[in-house]
Amino acid sequence: MATYLVGARSSTHSQFEDGTEKPKTTIQGSGIVDISSNHSVDQTVERLKRILEAQRVSLFALVDHSGEAEKVEMKMRPTKLLIFGSPKAGTPIMLAAPSIAIDLPLKILTWEDSQGKAWVSYNSPEVYSVAFNPEHRWFYFPRMERDEALLLKCYDSSLDGRARWTAHTAFDDPTSPADPVPRESIEARTIAFFAPEK
Repeated sequence: MATYLVGARSSTHSQFEDGTEKPKTTIQGSGIVDISSNHSVDQTVERLKRILEAQRVSLFALVDHSGEAEKVEMKMRPTKLLIFGSPKAGTPIMLAAPSIAIDLPLKILTWEDSQGKAWVSYNSPEVYSVAFNPEHRWFYFPRMERDEALLLKCYDSSLDGRARWTAHTAFDDPTSPADPVPRESIEARTIAFFAPEK
């Protein structure tokens, strides 16, 4: 979402046609995405606020870290945190997995580096995908044939105790030969609706 908010896009060119610098995006190993801004921290905050309002997303709080630092006579470069979200979108997630409330509402940090450049930082959506749980069980299907299909239930809205989520991933297979035949697969996503049980 933040990528859209500041207009970052991939390109081999570093400037727009009018000569202004294009935003630069980096992803840290911790899963934090940093996007450069062509505006000051305050200007970036105002642009983000307008976009959130236009999308009808609630801004719950604006934390001025640098302003609070100044109150205790400490110097900090401009640093502000926007806390935002949508109860309509977030509540079903928290009902399904209460501990996700630790990471909600969502947050976007705007800050200035030592060169006076403003940045926007946020957690990559992949961070919220799957957290480690020792009770997880993983299954590997290495010898599927062309006439076989694997069905993954990624989400189930039922609250009757059945499994509601299925994670899937990829990994480096240490038993794979050095020059394996390229693997080909087709993925189709389907949403199924069922009438309420009487």
